Amino acid sequence: MVNKEMLDEISAEIHNARQKYRRISSLHEAHSIILEEFEEFWSAVKNKEELERIRKELIQVIVASIMTLEDVFKAD
Repeated sequence: MVNKEMLDEISAEIHNARQKYRRISSLHEAHSIILEEFEEFWSAVKNKEELERIRKELIQVIVASIMTLEDVFKAD
């Protein structure tokens, strides 16, 4: 189960990303962003990096996915 601390961390990461990057404008752009974040996660796994690093990369995948939902699938 997702705990409050995880949700708070994800929310903070979304906030940070919103300060740095523009909104995602298409599914093609979203695919590229999510794929890049996933490749960073997978690289950390393959290189047997510390679990904390792997966890942070996985959070970035989640953040990119949530931002896609917010930006591309926004309510009209």
